[in-house]
Amino acid sequence: MLGFFDSPENLIRYSVDTHEIIEWIYTLQTLSHANEPGIAGFKGGTFLGNVQKDEFLYYNQGHLAMTYSALCTLITLGDDLERVDKKGIVKGLQCLQKDDGSFSSLHLGSENDLRFVYCACAISHILNDWSGVDIDRAVQYIQACRTWDGAISLIPGQESHGGSTFCGVASLNLMGRLKQVLDDHDNWRNELVQWCVSRQIEGMQGRTNKLEDTCYSFWIGGTLKILNCDHLLDQKLLRAFVTDCQSDMGGFSKLRDPGRSYYPDLLHSFYSLSWLSFSHTTIHEDDVINNGVHLGSNANGSLTLHPLNCTLGMSSRRIDMYRKGILNSSQIT
Repeated sequence: MLGFFDSPENLIRYSVDTHEIIEWIYTLQTLSHANEPGIAGFKGGTFLGNVQKDEFLYYNQGHLAMTYSALCTLITLGDDLERVDKKGIVKGLQCLQKDDGSFSSLHLGSENDLRFVYCACAISHILNDWSGVDIDRAVQYIQACRTWDGAISLIPGQESHGGSTFCGVASLNLMGRLKQVLDDHDNWRNELVQWCVSRQIEGMQGRTNKLEDTCYSFWIGGTLKILNCDHLLDQKLLRAFVTDCQSDMGGFSKLRDPGRSYYPDLLHSFYSLSWLSFSHTTIHEDDVINNGVHLGSNANGSLTLHPLNCTLGMSSRRIDMYRKGILNSSQIT
């Protein structure tokens, strides 16, 4: 979004080698195996080393969230995914879907909820292969997570939450069932929009009676964006909250408190910039603490964030290039 990888100056100054990052990500790939059909994907780190022996297969498994993250990161860095075990990943999705339509994160057993339904849908969309997802069952699970106040919980019967609401709505959108589900069920769309809009104080809160938090600018703002209702938020007020959560160390923090300073972190920095991107916010240089990072400026001294694909949570430009088959890491800085 910041255009960091489009500037050779940044890559040289900070000694960033995109090809090295790509190769490291591929070391985390777990390939499909006849004895363990559900293990294909990507791990989150090198905690097991490069394990290839069959006796360790049970412990060397891809994780749905890490697979989603790896695919998005590879495309962002310019990789064409030619080395990804696409068929193995899709086959693994079949093994990870539960009878109730939800997905587990790991083949060996784990929690199962809407986070991993979303990851499965995003992976299927990126790979353009939905044969690993029983769409009808996934839709039924999302419907089962509908709450009394119109939002969506992480699992059936639990509290409404901004993150799980985004996961449910984005999944329906990716599956092509959003209009059908929301408009065919007794005013669900209106109740959902009302719940989301009611989460704004100045910033957005993730649940009723909770503090404002920058990441919910994306989770709830993104939900409204997908529903074409983000104009119902007070954009000026939300922008003020998000930009006020910048740290003098760079990045964005979770909370804002005039009387104290909160540390920034990668997650809240990413989701703050994500909302600023898809809300079409123009950021003036005086509003941005960039710690020397070169960012592209317009003639009027403002910074334009690159467009974000809100549903997938990644660069619109890079996913479009991937779709058109013109992504090649050797040609992208």
